[in-house]
Amino acid sequence: MVESFGGSLNLIIWIILTIGAVYYSFRCLFQTKAFNDQYGFGDQAIFITRFAGSQVGAAAVISIFLLFTGPSGAWAFVAFGWTQALIAAISGYRTLNSEWASIEGVKPTAEGYIAPINILSTEEAIEARKEIELIEKKIPNEIDKKGRYNVHLISPKLDAIVHNSKILDIIESIIGKNILVCGTTLFIKNPKEEGFVSYHQDAKYIGLEPHNWVTAWVAITDSNEKNGCMRMWSGSHKGNLKEHDQKFNEGNLLTRGQTVKNVPQDKTTPLVLKAGQMSLHHPTVVHGSDLNKSNDRRIGFVIQSYISTNVKQILGKN
Repeated sequence: MVESFGGSLNLIIWIILTIGAVYYSFRCLFQTKAFNDQYGFGDQAIFITRFAGSQVGAAAVISIFLLFTGPSGAWAFVAFGWTQALIAAISGYRTLNSEWASIEGVKPTAEGYIAPINILSTEEAIEARKEIELIEKKIPNEIDKKGRYNVHLISPKLDAIVHNSKILDIIESIIGKNILVCGTTLFIKNPKEEGFVSYHQDAKYIGLEPHNWVTAWVAITDSNEKNGCMRMWSGSHKGNLKEHDQKFNEGNLLTRGQTVKNVPQDKTTPLVLKAGQMSLHHPTVVHGSDLNKSNDRRIGFVIQSYISTNVKQILGKN
């Protein structure tokens, strides 16, 4: 056997690769969802994960067969099969990592978010702000507290943003053609007020599964570090859902003040957006935002979220 593999070193390498291939293909084929959730690929990547697993699995079966039969020149005989499997695996990972990056001008991401994306013109963003402030003036307290949810149902201009073709084309590239809107939320931070959003994961409390959905955050005004823009904990979507405390703390724009413990501030990234730009983020990426220390309002209109038709509400109701 040793001679047929070209020496002891080749045989040892062969055995190690075979064990690794068996484990990889098992995870891809029989623990697909857990595998995708672990690495933040999402349910939209199920097919390519199983494809890569089947290719590597086939190479593993051939390797095991040759390991026990040991024909002369076995190492060269299986080289093609291993090359094919490696190409399939590499191609699969490249596809998955670019899943959120097929939009021109948007950097490829394994961070769990995409930003900035140009959606509205400056004039359209101004009109949207005027619409929001007109509602506040004409119907006082209408969009305060619980009223800030689903404002698109009473505002044709905000509803038009929800159905904006630029946004929908991007969303389609992520979750597929069958798209529903779960709801919308206004996040308004007035200057010098104690308004902030604690670090949290949307999937922890929104209760939508599977995680084939994405949240769109549209900046109606400029959103920057001074006025309390969103901050993302890059890559935090790749692990499991984290433990949250429900603090119900004053000034927290989240209803229950749900908060992830021990977020490393130095590893968070500010999502600086101009009025009219948008960010997208994964259901399990940890994010939050600080106080507005500027002299103007910070207004974000959030489609929370665009969901595929296979997504169901398993917690609470909307």
